[in-house]
Amino acid sequence: REMMASCYELLSKMQPFNKWNLPHESNIHFSHIRANSFYGDCLYDKHKPRIRTTTRIKTLPMFLETMAHELVHLKQGMSGKDDGSEHGPEFRKLAKKVCRELGFVYKKF
Repeated sequence: REMMASCYELLSKMQPFNKWNLPHESNIHFSHIRANSFYGDCLYDKHKPRIRTTTRIKTLPMFLETMAHELVHLKQGMSGKDDGSEHGPEFRKLAKKVCRELGFVYKKF
């Protein structure tokens, strides 16, 4: 959890996240879970958003990219622009911007 909070703090200070008015790390519930079908998830709840990562993540670059991916979901939840599809048009628009800024490969994001 501490590593997740530190990663979140780092990313939240970088573009484009630093312009998204994300909650302070202390206002997010971080946890790790065992899962074989995905790397992370984000549940937006304005009282205490949740970000989880799975034990499938084996490298630092994968960890950073997973956290960045979940921050896109967090932004969607905060803005109310979640269109109901997991990776719909709004997600893709934000994800492309994140990938451009941070050098992630969009097709893998």
